[in-house]
Amino acid sequence: IRQGEGMDNTVTPPDNAGAYPNQDTSPSSSSLPPSSVNAAFGQEINSLINQNEINSLLLTQAEIYQQFIDCNHTLETFNDFSNTMYMSLSVEYDKHTRMLKEIKRDLDIVFRRIRQTKTMLASKFPDSMSSI
Repeated sequence: IRQGEGMDNTVTPPDNAGAYPNQDTSPSSSSLPPSSVNAAFGQEINSLINQNEINSLLLTQAEIYQQFIDCNHTLETFNDFSNTMYMSLSVEYDKHTRMLKEIKRDLDIVFRRIRQTKTMLASKFPDSMSSI
């Protein structure tokens, strides 16, 4: 509430009324009482507002809000599903990762043995291994 206005839309003059030069504070200076000025101003503002446009905006706003709620619900459902799938798949992924590491270790051992065997054969049978 601004200074000079009460809750009942009546305007009371500020404490410094008449402090400005050339300001006439006599009762005859205004033709309408303050409450009717406020009412006239309110009616003038209401006449500028197209109620159909306001209703249309409110309807559009309600539709967008409903879309937001639906979208939010869909995202929550998707996040819950994703979390569940991640938990189950991460266990499988860990198992597969361990298995691939074991396979790599086994293959490294096999290829090392093959190289050792080739080296041994090359030292025992140099003529046969040179043609390979």
